[in-house]
Order: sequence, then structure tokens, then C-alpha cells
Amino acid sequence: MLSAPPISAQQIVVKWMEFAAAGAILLALGRLAVRRLRQPADRITLIRMTLLTASLVPLLLAVLNSPAWHLGIVSAHRASTTDSRVSLSASVTLPSASRTAAEDQRVELSRTVAASAGPELGSVSSAHATAPLSRFDFWELAALALVVIHGLAATGLLAEWIYGLTCLRGMSARARPAGKTVTDLWMLVTKNCGAPVRLLVSREVSTPLTYGCRRPTVLVPEAIASGDAATLRFCLAHEWSHIENGDSRGWQVACLCQFLLWFQPLFWKLRRELRVCQDFLADNHAAGDGRDAIEYSELLMAFARQRLCRPIAGAIPLVDRSSQLSRRIKMLLASPTALRPRSPLAFYLAAGVLSLVGATLVGAVRLDSARADDEAQPTASQDDHAEPSKEQPAAPKTNNAETLHYTCVVLDKDTGKGIPDATVVVRRSKLTSEENTIVAETRHKTDAEGKYSFEIPPEQVAIPLLYIELDVDHDNYAAQKGFGYGLTMIRKNEKLGERPFFETVELRPSEPITGTVVAPDGKPLSGVKVQGYSKASASDFRDYGSFTESITNDSGKFRLNLVKGGVGVFWVLPTHYASTSRDVNKERGDVGEIRLRPGVRVSGRVLSAEGKPVAKIPVNIQYEGGGNETVNNLPVATSIRRSAITDEDGHFAFDPLPNGDYRVIPEEHHYDPIVRDRARYEIPGVFLPMKVKIQEGVASAPIEIQASPHVLLNAQILDSKGNKTRGHEVHVFGQMDGQYWFGQGRPNQEGTISMRIPHGLQEVQLNLSTNEHGALRFRRSKGKELENIRSRVELGTLNDDVDGLEIIRYRAPLVLINAVDAEGKQLKDFHVTAAYSWGKQEYVLAGELRSDLSFEHQNDGRYRTSQMLPDEDVKFTVTAPGYEATNETVRLPEGETKDLVVTLKKAAESKTE
Repeated sequence: MLSAPPISAQQIVVKWMEFAAAGAILLALGRLAVRRLRQPADRITLIRMTLLTASLVPLLLAVLNSPAWHLGIVSAHRASTTDSRVSLSASVTLPSASRTAAEDQRVELSRTVAASAGPELGSVSSAHATAPLSRFDFWELAALALVVIHGLAATGLLAEWIYGLTCLRGMSARARPAGKTVTDLWMLVTKNCGAPVRLLVSREVSTPLTYGCRRPTVLVPEAIASGDAATLRFCLAHEWSHIENGDSRGWQVACLCQFLLWFQPLFWKLRRELRVCQDFLADNHAAGDGRDAIEYSELLMAFARQRLCRPIAGAIPLVDRSSQLSRRIKMLLASPTALRPRSPLAFYLAAGVLSLVGATLVGAVRLDSARADDEAQPTASQDDHAEPSKEQPAAPKTNNAETLHYTCVVLDKDTGKGIPDATVVVRRSKLTSEENTIVAETRHKTDAEGKYSFEIPPEQVAIPLLYIELDVDHDNYAAQKGFGYGLTMIRKNEKLGERPFFETVELRPSEPITGTVVAPDGKPLSGVKVQGYSKASASDFRDYGSFTESITNDSGKFRLNLVKGGVGVFWVLPTHYASTSRDVNKERGDVGEIRLRPGVRVSGRVLSAEGKPVAKIPVNIQYEGGGNETVNNLPVATSIRRSAITDEDGHFAFDPLPNGDYRVIPEEHHYDPIVRDRARYEIPGVFLPMKVKIQEGVASAPIEIQASPHVLLNAQILDSKGNKTRGHEVHVFGQMDGQYWFGQGRPNQEGTISMRIPHGLQEVQLNLSTNEHGALRFRRSKGKELENIRSRVELGTLNDDVDGLEIIRYRAPLVLINAVDAEGKQLKDFHVTAAYSWGKQEYVLAGELRSDLSFEHQNDGRYRTSQMLPDEDVKFTVTAPGYEATNETVRLPEGETKDLVVTLKKAAESKTE
């Protein structure tokens, strides 16, 4: 009996390349088709078909020996050309991979391996090595790398999956069975079909979630189970839709496919689209086919404002990504299409046939037959001490050592041309953790080219923490107001190649809306503030928004400049009547008459923990839903809020408010949008928020707010040598009785922090912050292990004081990264990501790249690291369209700066035309 010949290393690599290319084509075709479908159910069906057929390509490659189309890109290795072969079993020819927290980094690494397997790299050479490898040739190294990478990826995803199942089982074991109220409502929602489902109530989840296929389980947060019946009904109906539609089975299939498709970026896009389409159908079902769309949308917004739990592998939560929230709300409120719960049989059959035909055709393509060219381009290497390709920009011109002069320009974002007659207010203020005082303001008009100049005199430059802030306005453009940065940081970054932010400001063209504000009796109201917010796209969370405001004239009329062609919202903010708001889509012009309502006045009293009145502090009340006042899906906080200052007896009274649910709490700042108050007030105690419901015609009982028992969090900021030093605020988040609580701990001049936190606060998270030139580590107490900062410090439930927390602040090392081609020319549109060995890739950069560091894009095209830790290995991955990804690992001591110039090679497919 003849045994099968061993599979060569080259065959392993080429088969993998064929698999990767075929999968990418099928996923791309599937994504294009999905985008043309309007029904979420049809999208779900097609996505499942696409993922399955793209995953079956390895099987097709293994069994389809003919017919085949041989492209002749790679020639077959002859047995006589080398004595070095890899004898591997057939199982290793099929890629197997899984997703881990650093998925995008491994995607780029897999691209590097794939591109390196091009025909011109039959031999290996580099600028630092000319001798041939003694034991392995290139194909063997590439095959070994593929096996190792896919093995590690599969192990990582399997571990993630097991961990997720373990977490779900643990939470289910600790949860309690649902009570009669929840069970009865569940049977009503499911029409008595939900008996086989295990219904549990848990304190460990922030939103309801479903998991399991054979016996589905629904975990309901305890706060929702014991709260409002309408909210509970919405949540249960949403989860039942997932179970009824078999979404858990579809989601598990997608998770299985990622073992083979993890390195394909389009796989993750389709996977995300699958989830959001499942939620479209579940939202539609929960909202009663649109009858309760507004109330249900407000529930989604309320969930988004909470701190959401991290997604757990294998579970389908009601809300897990706030980035998809705008699409879900838009589907509920604006979609004219009636949604089907599932696809018709004809669509299933057509999608299946087309997917199989596409997989068969694409899977029959081969890359071999032609002899590879033996001439290889040398592998470019980068000297660690290379000089940057461009000179550093000069510092701003000065008349003397301290007076700073700047010439700036305001541009049209669409055309890039200067905007004449724009009004620019340059505000200088002293901004610290303890004060925010305006030092000076100057007003400027741009010339015919959009330019203007201003200076900062010596006495202002001498202020240690001077903050530069701009308001830029024009009658035909959407304003940009209240954006700024510290002068010390601006000047430091200038030396590194970054120009001051105010030197170039871009404005979007605007289209105005107008309207008339009248009192309940129809009388026009003058002097009423109207505030607007708009942006080009509600779904693009990286796009900046524009705030603008107006005051009604004697006829009650107002005019607001909103982003042209964009979406927005505006609030009418009277003093003596209830505030209101309107959403604005693409329509512009006159919105007509806005008749205000009398509203409801609410009053109350603030008491200390000992029951004594607390005088002269702000009390804020903010709208949280329930009154349909803010109907929009924009990522902006509502302006329906009031503030009041307590009198000597601790009493306060708010101006009229519209119907709705509100959150009331004493705070350090006065947040009324009508009154601009920069002062910070000292709050003598810790106060928990109160929920208040306001309804016209129903008398509101006086609110009594009393300080709660508290514990202390004591911390000290130190430099790397152990000396006390100044630093930034720490932020504390937590929950108590189903409501979130937020507080700030401000360091004194010596960096000592002592802040009060409610006793018994749960799920406490401590967020540490610093500027871009700093980096942080911390110790939980003196003598404890030094820990690297990730995104937050988990403190659990606080029943006792936290003493001895040490925050170590370093001067961050800086790496300035530039990418050039083989001729030394800077590449356009290159991107950089970074990874620590222990990192979690929690930053999402442009193009949805994941990274352990964020970067500042310099004016000269380079990227500068932000908050990089000293004495840590950081692997930078540099990518550019049409070029192979390249990795460079850098370790720097505290405060050191390094110019890193990375030479990228053309990708293999770009060289063979």
C-alpha cells in the first residue's frame, strides 16, 4: 500500500494563501450583497450563508483537484531544488484560528506572512544578513510561522470561549429564580410558550442577556426585575425575540467560523452586522412593531448611559456596543420598512445556491504553475537611530523671550479655502483642579484669506497652567466653540513637530433653521435662549459636532446655524416656562411656532448627614426620559436641566420643568444651560442621586436630600523616584440602589488626594488620568506590587476606607514613527498600532484598528506616542495600503525620545502585475 507523499512547506503556504484569498473574495461579495438588502432577516440569512461557505473553502481546496484555474503566480517547488522539506500531516494545511483580545494585531501579522510568501521571495536576503539559512529555507519558516500563529490564535479563542461559558454558568449559579411578577410577565410576553426557558435574576449583569441553545437561559438584572413594569416588559420581549428567532444558534455558528476566518477583517464586519440585525428584529418585536418605538428608544439610551458590562463570549446582551445604538434607534424611529421576523423559503434557497456556486468557483482558483522569479528584493531594515525624514518645524516667532505671536487661519472643511469675516474669540484662563478663571479674552476678524493674528503677552505666558480656548463663528458656517488646550503642552508639542491646534480651524458650511417661540397664551417671547447641536453624521462618532445658540428677538424669532446636510437637535430654554426640544434631520428653514408649556416647579431642601441645612451649594436636576422631550439619536447630553443654589436654610427651588423622569443631586458645579457659572463649590458631604418624576397637573412633593455615610479614598501621587508630585484628578464610578454615582478626587499641591465615597458603593472603578507626556503605574497600598495602568482599577464594593494607594507618574518616553518606501519617501495614509505583551488592545484607532497606545498625528505626517510606559517592550505595527505590515519593538527609559523610521516593502500582489 502506497503512502501519500509528504506535503511540502511551500504547498502549506500556497494553500493558505489560496484559502485566504478565496475567503476574502467570498466575504467581500457577501458584504456587498448584504448592504443592498433592506430586511434585517434577509441580511441575517445571507451573512450566515456567507460565513459558512467562506469557512468551507479549505475543504473545497482539499477535494477539488480539477477543474482548476492556475494563475501561475507561484511555481511549485521541485524535489531536487532543496533537501529541506517539512513533512506535516494533512490536518495542518487547513488554517485554524480564533479571536483573542489582540485580534487585529494578529490580523496584521498574518497579512505580513501572506505577503511574504510572494514569488519574488524564493530566497531570503536582508541588509544585515547575506549568508543563506543553514537549516530552513523561506517556505519552511513561513509554514512554521503559519502553524504557530494559527495554533496560538485557536488556543486564545478557545480560552476566551471557555472563560465566557464559565462566567455565564457562574453567574447563573449565583442568580436566583425569577419571582412570580417576572414569571407572570414572561408568560404573557411569550404567550405561554416560554416555559422551557430558564429565567433568572442576577445582580452581576447591567443589561438582560440570553445564552444557550438546547435550554436557553435569560439573565435579568435585579434592578430591572424589581423596577418599572414597562421597562421589564420591553426587556423580556427583546430576549424572547432572540430565543424565538434562534439567534443563539446563529451566533454560535458565527463564533465557530472565526476559528477559520479570524484573520479576515471583513469577517468581523459581517459578524458585527449579524449582531445588529438580530437586535433590529428583537427591538422591533419589543417595541410592538413600532407602537412603542419612542419609549423603547429612550430605554436604549438609558442603558447606553450606564457602564455596560464587557461582552461575554456565548451571550447575547440587550446592549453591548454603544457604537451601534444610533442605527438601532434610527431603525425604530425613522425606518419606513415593515420588518419581517424571518426570510421566506425562496430567499433561503436562492442564497444557499448562490453561496455554494460562488464558493465552488472561487475555491477552484490556484496560484501555482509558473516558476517564481529568483530575483528577490532585499528586506529593508531600519537603523534604530535613524534621523527623521523631515526637519522639525520652527518654534513660533517671538519679539522677545516671552511674548508669543501666532498667525492662524479658518478654513472651509469642504473646500479647504480660507473663510473671510469669521469671528474668533481667543480666551485665556487659569485652569486647574481647583479653579477655572478667565484671564483675558480677545476678539478677532479673519481677513480675505481667512487669516488672523493674536499674541500672548509675557504676563500671561508666565501663568503656569494657562489654558487657550477658542470660539469660532460665522453666519454661513456651523460654529466651533469652547475647544482648547494648555499652553505648556502646546509649546512642548511644537518642538516635536505638532503645530498648535488653533493655527488651523476648519468649519463646516451651515444651513439655518428659524422659528418662533411663544408663551402658552400665544404671546411671542423675547430674550429666550435657544441652543442647538448638529453634526454631519449621527453614526460617525469620530466626527466633531457643532454647538450654537441664539436669543429670540422682540417677535420671538430665532435663527440657528446647523451643519449643512447633517442632523441635529435644538432646545428652547426659557426661564419662566418649561424647556422643550426638537430633533432636526436634513430639512432646514422655518420650523414654525413653538408654543411653550407652563411646566412644573419643584423645590426641596439639602441636609447634612447630621440633619443640618447645607447652604450655598448647587443642586442640579437633569431630564432622563419618560417625557418624550428629546427625540434624537445623537451622542449629546440633553440641555433640559436646571440648577439652583441653596439658601441659608438649605432650601432650593427649580424653574419650571417639562414632564419626565429626572435625576437630582447636589454637585460641585452649576450646570444650568442658561447661566454660565465657572465657579467650583465645596460640597460638605457625599450625596446620592434621587429620582423624581414630574407630571403636569400632579403636585410634586418637596425633595429632601440628605448626605450619606461615606468612606475615604486616600491616595498619593509620586514621581519615579518616590517624591511627592502634582498630578491629575482621579475619577470614581460606581452604583448604588440601581443608580450610577460619579465623583472626582482632586490632588493638592503635593499630589495628595482624599475624597469621600458613599459607604457601600458597588462595582467601584477608579480611573486614573494624566496628560499625553505622562505615564502611570500604581500600587494598591504601600509595599504592594507595582501594576501597569490599563483602563481602570477595579475596587469592588467599598465598605471601608482605602488607604495607601500610590499613583506613580513618569515622564513618558516618546516615539515618533514615520513610514517610508524603499526610496525613502514618506508613505501617505500609513497607520500605526502598538502592543504591550500584557496589553488588552483597548484603544480603537482610525479604521477600527486596536492598540494599547493612542497616537497624536503630527503635522509632518508622523505619529507620536501618548502615555507610553518606560522600560516596557512595545511592539509597533506599521501598515499602509499596498505595502506589507512591518513590526518594530522598542523599549525606552523614562523621558527619552526616539525617531523610528520604518521602511515598508511593496506587498507581493502589488509587485506581480
